Amino acid sequence: MAQALFAQDASTEGAYILRMPSERNNILRVEPFFNSLPESKELDEVLFYNIMIASTEAVNNAIIHGNGCNPNKMIELSVFFSMTGVTISVTDEGDGFTPEEIADPTAPENILREGGRGVFLMRALAKSIEFFAAPGRSGVVMRF
Repeated sequence: MAQALFAQDASTEGAYILRMPSERNNILRVEPFFNSLPESKELDEVLFYNIMIASTEAVNNAIIHGNGCNPNKMIELSVFFSMTGVTISVTDEGDGFTPEEIADPTAPENILREGGRGVFLMRALAKSIEFFAAPGRSGVVMRF
């Protein structure tokens, strides 16, 4: 199994990056990564867990949907702490999707369907969320 790569961006204090292959078990690296960041210890408990849940959902979507669980494709989780909040970016090597086409998982006709819950949670937990897509690179930016 390939190792996750973790680095603090030397040019920006409070910026951290976790790069890892698109393997389902790497979802388990998200929580230890956040717990290792000094700034995480200063966050309000509710904010910390909102960031954890939204980030885990984004990484899950990047691994499964963006890169199709292809271990030769990487995903990147970037975290930036600033005076105004926390910005999370998750990118993959996929071509992206159209967020407006995701069915509302709370609609009665979708309650038993599998898709859309992760995006729904990310939207509910973050202050703002933006999806971006280009051939071979797509992702999400969430602000808390």
